[in-house]
Amino acid sequence: MSTSPDGRPLVGEWVRLDLLADDGIDELYPLLSDPQVYADGYVMHRRPVSVEDSRALVASRFLAAGRVVYAIRLVDGTLVGTSSLLEIDLANESVHLGATLYGRRW
Repeated sequence: MSTSPDGRPLVGEWVRLDLLADDGIDELYPLLSDPQVYADGYVMHRRPVSVEDSRALVASRFLAAGRVVYAIRLVDGTLVGTSSLLEIDLANESVHLGATLYGRRW
């Protein structure tokens, strides 16, 4: 029988996925506000102009009902992006994996 994600971290050799929690919301602002991310083709939403605007965007778009949102981190804890599971259908064992954002690394 299929089950929904239960909140446990998913940890690999280089990357870990943790459910996005309140303590990670402000960490997203540098990624969400980087103009280069949008210039590279990310078009899921507008670019926030302040930390407060970023919080509102995350609350309305990322933490909307029906989504399971993961913070994508390097194993050292550095936030590098997010990804969401949507349209979870346990009966048909399907899920939409999307709304993925990665910041730029220099």
